[in-house]
Amino acid sequence: MLFILENFHSSLKEIYLIQGIGLCSNTYIINRGKLTLIDCGNGSSVNNIKPYLDKLSIKNVEQVILTHNHPDHTGGLKEILRYFKPKIFIHKLDFRLPFLSDKSLISFVEDNNIISIGEGELKVLHTPGHTAGSLCIYEEKDRILFSGDTVFPGGFFGRTDLPTGDSKSLINSLKRLTSLDAEFLLAGHEEPVFKNAKKHIEASYKAALSFF
Repeated sequence: MLFILENFHSSLKEIYLIQGIGLCSNTYIINRGKLTLIDCGNGSSVNNIKPYLDKLSIKNVEQVILTHNHPDHTGGLKEILRYFKPKIFIHKLDFRLPFLSDKSLISFVEDNNIISIGEGELKVLHTPGHTAGSLCIYEEKDRILFSGDTVFPGGFFGRTDLPTGDSKSLINSLKRLTSLDAEFLLAGHEEPVFKNAKKHIEASYKAALSFF
């Protein structure tokens, strides 16, 4: 299902959510001059994101940011590559894309790197824990955190029992995220948070301290 997030708050101008169905991540579309996708879903027929791009009259995907390399976030990239040749941003610790033949599309990012989106920029935050190369993406001007599977609304956080997961690293990453002045939380799963995202992040950090 497609959501126009600007309808919920004016600060989310030209940001769209394709909500994943089942074991599938959310996909975020940012159309502020340089068409950018954050995650691509699992690529199943019910979660094919191409029809939604067509519905929005999107003719080119210029860049894709992968928050981490789990198939529910990266599987849909294969379909995207049938139609477009975007630059693909990913942390080197999570780089495993066997279906990608053109490795020149890959751009490895590190902590505090800046990605231009045309009118504005995104800051890369390396937030290991769910995976070794997990990323969060922060749009500082409008206080929007795209959190992948590191932190979720309601005091939840990413699991650490999958390969390269690490609970101590996750706690450190969550602690770091509490320092952000985030108003909006756009996570890899679940509904968006349109107010007081910082409180949700703080709750997740406290919950992780108790859990681990």
